[in-house]
Amino acid sequence: MAGEQVWALATDRTGHLWMGTKVGASQLISEAIVSYSRSEGLPSNTNSVYEDETGRIWAVSADWPEFEIVGGRVVPHARLASPFIATSSVDLVYSNKIWYRWLYGPGESMAKIDKPRVRLGNGQEIDLARYVSTDARVYKDERGILWIVKADRKIYRLNLKGNGAFTVESFPTDADYRMAYTHMIGDGAGGLWLGTNEKMGRIRDGRYSPVEPTVGLPETDPRAFFIDSRGWLWIGLRYNGVSVTREPMADNPTFLNYSHENGQLSSNAVRSITEDRAGRVYFGSDRGLDRFDPHSNQWTHFTTQDGLAGNAIYKVLTDHSGFIWIHSEGGHLALRSVQGDGSKQSFTHLFQPPSSGG
Repeated sequence: MAGEQVWALATDRTGHLWMGTKVGASQLISEAIVSYSRSEGLPSNTNSVYEDETGRIWAVSADWPEFEIVGGRVVPHARLASPFIATSSVDLVYSNKIWYRWLYGPGESMAKIDKPRVRLGNGQEIDLARYVSTDARVYKDERGILWIVKADRKIYRLNLKGNGAFTVESFPTDADYRMAYTHMIGDGAGGLWLGTNEKMGRIRDGRYSPVEPTVGLPETDPRAFFIDSRGWLWIGLRYNGVSVTREPMADNPTFLNYSHENGQLSSNAVRSITEDRAGRVYFGSDRGLDRFDPHSNQWTHFTTQDGLAGNAIYKVLTDHSGFIWIHSEGGHLALRSVQGDGSKQSFTHLFQPPSSGG
C-alpha cells in the first residue's frame, strides 16, 4: 500500500478500487494491491484519482499537476496532451489553457489542461472552448448530457449526438453555481438538480427554477446528492439531516426529512451517501455512519465502538462487487462487507494510520 492515509477514492470501469494517499496511489485488484509512489515516479499527496472518458487513469498530486497511470508506469503531464472530461459527478472546474481545480475529499489540487474538449465513444472530439471558459463547472449526467455552469449565471445543456454534432440550450439562473461546494445530479429524465452554499435549483421542462425550503426540505444548503436504485433523490444537508423525494422528476416533488432530533441520524451534517445491493442507503456524517432500510423502515448506527476507523465520514462508496468503502477522519479507510442477504456484515480496518502517541 502506498501510504496509510487515504485522501481519495474512485472505482474504474473494471470494478477496481483506486486510492489516493499521502505518499502516492494504490489500485486494489481482488486481494492484491498495486502501489505507485515516489519510487515509481509519483510524488506524495495524491489528492485525487479518477478515470477519464476513454478509461485512462489520472492522479492529481500536490507536488506536480497531473499524472497518468498506464501499463504499470507513471507518466507526468505538465499540460495534458490528450483532452478528457471526468465521468464522475465530482466537482470539476475548467479554466481554458490555464489551470483547473479538482475538488475531492478533504484536499484541493491543481492541474493544467490543454483545451476544453470532449471525446465521444466513436473517437470524435468536440471543441468546447466556446462554452467552457475560465472557472466554468462541467458535469456529465447518466444520460451522457453535458451541463456547463458559467460566470454569466447561465447553465448550458449540450446534447451530444453520435455523429460528433451537438445541440446547445441555455438556462438563465438566479445564482452563481460555480462555487466550491456546488453539486449536480441528473433526475433521470433529462433534468438537473444543483445546489451550492445556501442555494438550490433545478432545470425541468426547458426552464430553471429555484428550490425553496418546504415541508420535508428544511434547508437548501446541500452537501450531497444521490439517486438510488429506486430513482429516489436523497439530499444530504449541512445542518438538517437528509431529505428524500420519490419523485425527483415531478413538477412539485414532496419531501420527507430524517434528522438527529428524530432519532434517525447520528448527526445532521450528512456529507456522503451510497446504497448497497439490498437497497439500503448509507449516510456518512461527522458522527458516524447511518444505514436506512426503506423496506423495514429501520435505522442502524455505526461508530468507532462498532468497528469504524473514525466517526467523521468524508466519503462512502459502493464498488462493483458490492463492497462499501468508508473514508473517515485522519485518512482512515475501512471496508464494510455485506454477505448474502445482508444479515452478516463486518468492518475491516484497512490502511489505518498509526497512532501519533509514543
